[in-house]
Amino acid sequence: MPSPRLLALSLACACACGHGGDGEAGDEHPTKDKPMTSGDADGSGSTTVFELPMADGDRCDEAVELGAAPWRSSLWNAASDLGGACGAGGPEVFARVRTQVPADLELSARGSGFVPRVGVLGGSCASSWQGGGAALGCGHGLPLTLLDLAAGSELVVAVGVDADDPALAAALGADDLGFELTARWRATVREHDTCGLPGLGRCETGTVCVAQPGAAGTCERVAGDDCASAEPVALVSGQPVARTIDASAPHDDAHAHACTGAHRREHVLLASWDPAEVATGATLTVTTAAADVGLAVRAPGCLPQQALGCAAPDAAAADGTALVIEIAPPRAGGPALQAAYVFVEFPVDDPSLAASELGPFEVTLALAPPAGGP
Repeated sequence: MPSPRLLALSLACACACGHGGDGEAGDEHPTKDKPMTSGDADGSGSTTVFELPMADGDRCDEAVELGAAPWRSSLWNAASDLGGACGAGGPEVFARVRTQVPADLELSARGSGFVPRVGVLGGSCASSWQGGGAALGCGHGLPLTLLDLAAGSELVVAVGVDADDPALAAALGADDLGFELTARWRATVREHDTCGLPGLGRCETGTVCVAQPGAAGTCERVAGDDCASAEPVALVSGQPVARTIDASAPHDDAHAHACTGAHRREHVLLASWDPAEVATGATLTVTTAAADVGLAVRAPGCLPQQALGCAAPDAAAADGTALVIEIAPPRAGGPALQAAYVFVEFPVDDPSLAASELGPFEVTLALAPPAGGP
């Protein structure tokens, strides 16, 4: 619900009418988006106008610089410059964040009587929330984390409230829509650089800290740690393939999936097959009997929006976890799907342990004719 830049107060009507005119009788607080105008008390017909101060960072090109200290501001009297944070409508205000070194960034917001929505654009106010990959992330209620930002990155952060949030309609002043936005950085360590010591930060995605005898560890790439180093698995219809995975070996948490989320290290397999195997469609089945192991599949690439399915571990299931993916036959003249990334999500590690309690376990992949097919 946009708010006006100006409030016109009718002195004559305030005395004669007893209410704001735009509200119902007896309503002491007329709606903010219906300014009242009238002649002043001396009957001259002129209008007395009071300007309300604009909200801090009300326009994207006037974004407030966000540093280590929390930013305390309000959405009161803010406009909707880019259609609301994450395109959800309602007012939004903007902050600008710069990273000096390679780092992860965590953004968290708390509101007074409402839950702020936080969205991040890639540094340009010309960007939009839809299409083109301009939106780097959106969060509502939980902290928003952006991984592996390069040194010198500049981001635009929008803080807003949904257009249909009751707090917006009920707000009577800046205190009612106040919020606090906090940014926290965690340095990332590049491949082959020293890691494992306090204050050095996290190894960049795709690498893990490998201990060296008698010395500090270094960030190194490990086979199967992410899509770039995925372990290849060749499949033929009707011939299941089992792979043994050692959860105690170094692995990173390079990918987050819809059903398992973050904080689970994973091993990535790249399943491939002859295109003729899926000419009429096929079924890809991934199973494991290991407890508390999640499964996910993306294809043909590794992007989150290319997810085909996800299976969360079920503590009540005695036979582990299974994920079945139906592969559609290629469209007329189109290419057949030839490969898929399979993500094996380990249990959440106990931080008191040096390594996972889960030892080596098997994951089985199988390609078969489509369900209901010959």
